[in-house]
Amino acid sequence: MLLYNVLNFIFGYTLVSIERGRGCEKILAFLVSQNITFWEVENIQNRTMFKIKPYYQKTLLGTAKEIGLDYRQISIMNMGLPFIFLRHKRRLGIMIGTMLGMFFVVYSTLFVWKIEVIGNQRLTYTQIVQMLSEKGFGEGTFTPGINLKRIETAIMVDNVDVAFISIYLKGTTAVVQVNERKLTSEKENLNLPINLVADYPGQIVNLEVVSGQSVVKRGEAVEKGQLLVSGIIDSNTVGYRIKSASGKVMASTSHDIYYEIPLVQPKKYYTGNENRQKSVKILGKYINFFANSGNLYEKYDTIYNESSITLFDVIQLPVYFVERVYSEYIEKDVEIDVKRARELAYDNYAEFAAGRKSLTIEKENLEEKIENGKFILYGTVECIEDISQEKPFYYIQE
Repeated sequence: MLLYNVLNFIFGYTLVSIERGRGCEKILAFLVSQNITFWEVENIQNRTMFKIKPYYQKTLLGTAKEIGLDYRQISIMNMGLPFIFLRHKRRLGIMIGTMLGMFFVVYSTLFVWKIEVIGNQRLTYTQIVQMLSEKGFGEGTFTPGINLKRIETAIMVDNVDVAFISIYLKGTTAVVQVNERKLTSEKENLNLPINLVADYPGQIVNLEVVSGQSVVKRGEAVEKGQLLVSGIIDSNTVGYRIKSASGKVMASTSHDIYYEIPLVQPKKYYTGNENRQKSVKILGKYINFFANSGNLYEKYDTIYNESSITLFDVIQLPVYFVERVYSEYIEKDVEIDVKRARELAYDNYAEFAAGRKSLTIEKENLEEKIENGKFILYGTVECIEDISQEKPFYYIQE
């Protein structure tokens, strides 16, 4: 579509505007019957607009006259480079400059000026651009001489995190679609057998072993890291068997909690002072319009705006206007009331409880105090929870 629009501009086209009604329908029917190509048909208010090749405008106007359409019902406008030249045919410098400009603009469309990455989650934009660069693809690449399929295949072979990558050109922009390989556990990655060990100390209350052999009993106290369920099963009939142990080991545990919430906290206030710095970016390089970027505020937030330059609403040029806005702020201490501080402390306690596996709180011994300008929630929590943790192990098969 980009090349098609560029060619239309270079060779010229005629924009036709017809008042909607029976006359418009007859004109369109005539064009279809004569196999005359027209495109970009739009209905704007009470008129229909479309484009045709300049070669057919006399035929079109002749048909309109036969139908009885006057200048108010149908109008044409010649557009594009040839008609610009006709208007300025006595100005040789303008014509030569325009032709050179168009040549460089069209030539620029054969290069990659911008890379967009979509679909990535774990991999960053910088990492993906680096992968492309290692295969000889990046900003400034001459696209007619590049084999995109070869680059895609090489990246998927050399990078285990990339399950699929597709590169397609959208004008001067290369859009890179990335599908990342699904993360797998160490067990899946290495195909290792698994033991269940204690993630923290406690006293065994119940064992729900799905696979593997239990090495602890109810009522037994265990320490952090102690083996709970083994992936090696000793069988009197077939000898040792290797399994991936799974299940739950419920234990009585005790946790000390301690959360501090300052009653005076800093809050950000914007002063209204801004420093705007403008530059132009070409192929990742910046040309600054300011003398010194070091005289900034002590504290500030940065807003980055980047806009591309498009010629004739068709060709995206390899030039970007960049504006950085530095907004100054100051921090002032703001007091929060004890009620709000208490809510924040209990929010932290709720996050602790949500992070445990199969947790049931049996008893809470919690206390509150205000000390050194802080609200403090502390105490002991007794729970019943699953303390098992998967731990792969290695073995040598004889």
